[in-house]
Amino acid sequence: GGVGLGVHGWGIARGGTEQGGDPKEFSLEDLQERCAEALDVASYYEWIRDCGLEMYPRFRGIERLRRRDGESFARIRIPEGVAQGEGYGIHPTLLDGGFSVVAAALPRGNGEAGDAYMPLGLDAYRLYRPAGGRLYSHCVVRPGDAMGRETLAADIRLLDEAGSVVAEVQGLRLQRVDRGTLGRAGRDASA
Repeated sequence: GGVGLGVHGWGIARGGTEQGGDPKEFSLEDLQERCAEALDVASYYEWIRDCGLEMYPRFRGIERLRRRDGESFARIRIPEGVAQGEGYGIHPTLLDGGFSVVAAALPRGNGEAGDAYMPLGLDAYRLYRPAGGRLYSHCVVRPGDAMGRETLAADIRLLDEAGSVVAEVQGLRLQRVDRGTLGRAGRDASA
C-alpha cells in the first residue's frame, strides 16, 4: 500500500538561526535530476484522498512534484483564492504545502492507497528569512523509515528560487492512523 499525508495546522513560527548556523544552499537542478520521477499533481492529491485524507483547494499548493524512494522535490505556492496576509514569516499554506510532499518520498509499492500518517511533532523548526509566495520543498525521509511503520520521520527544507534555504524542519515525526478513525473524525467535524 501507499501512504497519505495531510497536515492542516496553524501556529506561530518565530525565526532565527543556531549560533553560527547559516543556512545551506542547494542546486535546484541537482535536486530535480536526483528526484527523477515526475508525478502528476492532481493524481497525487487523489491518491492522498484515497488514503483517507482530504486536501481542500486552499491547501493544494503543489505546482510540480518529483520523487524517488526516500526523497521528494516540489514547487509550491500559496493557492489561488488564499489571502497573502501580512506578518507571516512564512504563510501557513506554504508550510502545509511543504509538509504535504512527505508522502511522495515514501516507497510507492503498487501505487494503491495505503496507510495515512498525521503529524505528531518535530525536533526543530528554523525560519531564516521571510518567504515569498512561491518556494521549493525538498523532503528527505530518515534512513530506515518505511511504509507500514507506526511512526516515520522526515527532514524538510523550503528553498527560494536561488536554492537558498528559507526555512527548515528537522525531524518531522508522523504517526500512522487508521482510516476508520479519520473517517469518523471527518464526519464528527462536519456535524
